[in-house]
Order: sequence, then C-alpha cells, then structure tokens
Amino acid sequence: EIAHWRPRRNTKRTSEGKLKPPVKRTGMPASSSSAMETPKKALNGEEAAKFDAHSKDEKLASPPLSMDSKTLAEAKKKEGNAKFKERYFRQAIALYAEAINLYNKEKSFYTNRAAAYMKLNLYAEAAADCEAATEIDNKFAKAYQRGAASYTHLGDYEKAEALLKKGNKANPYDVNIRSEITKLKSVVKRKRELTDAVKEQKYEKAMLLLPAMEKFVTRDVDVGILTLRAYLGVKRYQKALKTASEWYQRYPSNIELLHLRGCALYYTGQSCKLRLYLKF
Repeated sequence: EIAHWRPRRNTKRTSEGKLKPPVKRTGMPASSSSAMETPKKALNGEEAAKFDAHSKDEKLASPPLSMDSKTLAEAKKKEGNAKFKERYFRQAIALYAEAINLYNKEKSFYTNRAAAYMKLNLYAEAAADCEAATEIDNKFAKAYQRGAASYTHLGDYEKAEALLKKGNKANPYDVNIRSEITKLKSVVKRKRELTDAVKEQKYEKAMLLLPAMEKFVTRDVDVGILTLRAYLGVKRYQKALKTASEWYQRYPSNIELLHLRGCALYYTGQSCKLRLYLKF
C-alpha cells in the first residue's frame, strides 16, 4: 500500500461522487526563474549594453571621499580669503585651519594662513606654516619668501638664510627669491652698522638706520635695545618710553629692557611711576 501511495490532489467530489479537476489559480507570480530575473537580464542585447555603460559611468562619476574633503577645504579657503580681505585676520586663520584639517596636502592653505599670522605679528607661527608648505612643494617660491621674511622679523637671520638657500636651489631662476636674499643681506648689514653707531654714540647716524630696521625686524630684542639707546641718545624721551613699553610687553624678563624703560620714565619726569617700577 505504501508503494502505491500518491499525494492527495487538491480535488473535490461533486454531488454525484465524481472528482472535480484541480482549480487553476491566476494572478499569482510564476515561480519560474524568468520572474526573478534582474533588470539587466530582462533586457535585450542592445539595452543590456547600455545598462552596463550607464552603470560604469555612475561608478566613475562618484567622487572618492578625499575628493569631497578637498572640495570642502577649497570652500573654506575661499571664506578665509574673504575674511583676510576684510582684515578679519583671526577669523581667516581659523578658516584656513579648518581647510588644513580637511585636506592637508594643499600648499596654499599654509602660506595663506602664514600671511594672516604675519599681519598679527605672529612670525614664529608663520615661519612654521611656510616650512610645511615647502615640504609639500619644494618649488613653491612664495613659501620661501614669507618664511624668510618671518625669520627676519624674529631676528633669526641664520634660519632665514638657510631657507632662502634651499629655495634658490629649488628655483635657481626665481627673481623674487633672489630679491629676498638681497634684502636679507641688507638687513644684516644695517644691523651691524646700527650696532656700531650706538656703540660709538653716533646716535644721529643710528636714527637714519632705524626706519629700515623697524620695517623688516620687529621681534629681534637686540634691535629693540639698540633702538631705545638711539632714542635716549637724541633725547626723544617720550618716543623712547613708548617704544620701551612695547618691547617690555614682548620680553618682560629682559633685564636691559627693564633698565632702559626705567631710564625713559626718569627722563620723562615720571618719578612716581619710576618708584613703583623699581619696587616691582
């Protein structure tokens, strides 16, 4: 009986006892493989080729994540440039920093931030950014120029010279780098002449040398001391006091600056302030 067993069909008997044929159901999805075909398989040959080409174009058009980051970084740079033109240098620095955080392989992000730093007299930070830009592109003349100018303001002439030599080697025909080298030599020469003039108490000659030094060297404490001695020597006491106060804020622990500021207070008749100053 088991050998002749057949599964029961979905049939019903009529009132006369005859079997009804199985009901054929419609509206249901066919279980064949054709119903499960992908859109590509359902297409004919020509349409399938177009489908492949379209899919390939979509893959090529999809930008990688780094490309998106670079695009966003460029947008931040443009915002920073706008703030720089409006002379909002701190905001510009913040925007350039965001650009660098998004994409740190673009040299102009660093030199632009260096320019903003220089406007705020933050020459150490500017020099560091210019050095970073030269690491990205060793032929980027602007980085060597701004970096050398920053080192010169700090009075670090050796680093300025070394950076310009590196730039001149990478760009032997760049006129701007050669001009910066000439300017650096002139500044070093003028500082030597200023030192000799103050030492020999030729204060009028020292005064003629000051404008160029004050323009290119604003953070060299030796130049600051020479400047104060020259002002005191020609009896420009109010100017000496103002300059001494500025340098004192930058280098409050420098003994010679403290002494010269005290002299300026004495010669301007501010004896009360001088007493408090000496007690301090």
